[in-house]
Amino acid sequence: MDGAVNKKIERRSRQRPDLNEKAVKRFFFSEEQKLPLVFRAEYAGLDLRIWLSENAALIKRELNASGAVLFRGFANTSIEEFNQVVRAWNPELMDYDFGSTPRTNLKAGIYTSTEYPADQEIVMHNEMAYTGKYPAYLWFYCHQPAESGGQTPLADSREVYKMLGQEITQLFESRKIVYCRNYKPGIDVPWTSVFRTTDKQAVEAFCTDHNIDFEWVNDEHLRTREACPGVITHPETREKVWFNQAHLFHISNLSEELAGQLAMIPEADLPRNVYWDNGEPMDTAILDKIRSTFRQAKVKFDWQAGDMLLVDNLLASHGREPYSGSRKILVAMQGALTAEPI
Repeated sequence: MDGAVNKKIERRSRQRPDLNEKAVKRFFFSEEQKLPLVFRAEYAGLDLRIWLSENAALIKRELNASGAVLFRGFANTSIEEFNQVVRAWNPELMDYDFGSTPRTNLKAGIYTSTEYPADQEIVMHNEMAYTGKYPAYLWFYCHQPAESGGQTPLADSREVYKMLGQEITQLFESRKIVYCRNYKPGIDVPWTSVFRTTDKQAVEAFCTDHNIDFEWVNDEHLRTREACPGVITHPETREKVWFNQAHLFHISNLSEELAGQLAMIPEADLPRNVYWDNGEPMDTAILDKIRSTFRQAKVKFDWQAGDMLLVDNLLASHGREPYSGSRKILVAMQGALTAEPI
């Protein structure tokens, strides 16, 4: 946060001495559900930008403990105010470079959530765990909740790691996962959208800079491969966390309908797939176990208009439940990280 913004916040804070932790109620949705931690404004007009800055140390401690915090009932209820709140926490927002799902960039660093059909579930995942550079924090803003469904479930990455057991976790700690992606016209997200350019040399430079192997299968078909860890260490809490998208990228995650549509495509040309770093295929039984563990671990809450959710992307995974009616959830990403050795 720059000096001018700090001084402005300090002046406003002195004018409003009640802008402290007592201005909000802190609670969990249930005794069993320990994320997200909820901070609810106790009076109308409380500005989250100011309260966030006044209580940054508190929020950071609770975020490290819980993995996600939800801000509810604050006065900031517009898209522009969401942008201001996010930048009050950290002014540097990440672009969705090398993204894997369709989104709309509304303004610098502010995106729509993944634009998949409403009847589809988005399975649990840590954002951009399929690549070597990923956000430390995610912000979600509920501009319009769905008529029904549409929750953004969360799961504690530390608990998922423990629940999977030593046999699986040690396997993923001893090897790297190779994420293979194919970008072809009419299938999945085109490379021009993923890399946000039509310049092939710029794509090649990006891949080289980020240790991503690439090949042009033909003029319109790009294939990339990248080896990433499956378990990493949180840079502050020093805890091991489950952090990969093997269960999501693997061909066994395809629905029966989609699998049928892609049945005629060679496996090497599938939009996305994963292998071990020695080229061996992954055991689908293990991937099924991972998916079932996420289903057990995830918790849900219903969005309310104006809610803002801050997620530590390493400590908590997220997804999306199917929904009906209109739904508008925005996303911002902050604090680019690269994996630390476990």
